[in-house]
Amino acid sequence: MFRISIQILLLILFSFQYSYSQPAKDHFILNGKIKGVDNRVIYLSYYDEDLQSGRTDSSFIRNGVFSFSGKLKQPTVAFISLIKREAFGLNSTNIFLEQVKMYIDLTLNEFSNTHMTGSKIQNDYEELDSKGNQIKKNHPQLFDSNGYVHKNLDASLSEKLAIVYDSLNRIDYDYFTLHP
Repeated sequence: MFRISIQILLLILFSFQYSYSQPAKDHFILNGKIKGVDNRVIYLSYYDEDLQSGRTDSSFIRNGVFSFSGKLKQPTVAFISLIKREAFGLNSTNIFLEQVKMYIDLTLNEFSNTHMTGSKIQNDYEELDSKGNQIKKNHPQLFDSNGYVHKNLDASLSEKLAIVYDSLNRIDYDYFTLHP
């Protein structure tokens, strides 16, 4: 959780760089398709243009298709979910919104396998995340979905977890060094 928070914070900071290289356009469009869901509401939560208050928009899914649009002063982290304001779960995932037209492809109960195009920052995040996922796959006992490890940390697991987190942090720093 700490690593994800650091990644998101660092990517938000780096997203400011992209905001200055983008046209003066202040709108985004996010069109999407979802498999396994129809005639239901989907939610998009993000900070709106004043960066002071959170915003949650909704869109009705018709024939597996939905769309969001809005104003942004700069790129921002967001999450898309089938349950209002649920940032974590099978049907929720974090994404990065920019002042461009974007497309997202989702599958019910597999939002973590999201494919999104149009957002350069999202592409960067997915590249970085894939590097960390290799380490996580090598240590499944440390990254169980039920949080067992964090609830039952003993000295041995704590040491292993610290080593793995150091490796994950090194991946982050190396990535940011290569992608200023």
